[in-house]
Amino acid sequence: MGIDYLGIDTSLSPWGEESVVSAIERIYGIKFGGPGTLNAIYKLNRTIWDVSSQFRVTGFNEVMLPLAEDEMLKARAREGLITFSKLVKYVITCVAGVDMVPIPSGQVAFVKELINDLHAIVSIKRRSVGLRLIPYPGNEPEVDLGDFGKTPVLDMLR
Repeated sequence: MGIDYLGIDTSLSPWGEESVVSAIERIYGIKFGGPGTLNAIYKLNRTIWDVSSQFRVTGFNEVMLPLAEDEMLKARAREGLITFSKLVKYVITCVAGVDMVPIPSGQVAFVKELINDLHAIVSIKRRSVGLRLIPYPGNEPEVDLGDFGKTPVLDMLR
């Protein structure tokens, strides 16, 4: 076909009710966002990496936690178990980054320091991370993101 094959991305990525959070809770017997979450993410990533070693891979090849794309992750945020700070912390365990997270538009000034924090994590991990934030100008606790549905707006200071 004249196309170079670069590899496959073996990342575990959610879509709506097909939740990565549900899988982690079921496999490791934890409540996501509570104690043991970092370890569970790490262990699942180790499994992904072990399987990935058998193939030519490209991309993150990790657990993905895009807030707007995982209904159970949204539920844990609504319960207060997931905060913005926890999502940043989970990047340390090799999650691909802080992804699809609505933030109050009044907190955009904090993004530069967030990028500095993620740069520190990149320096430790020696791997790329992603960052996709959605500044929201309203005061409601959730924003309707169309196909992604209602998604909690996370305070960057929590």
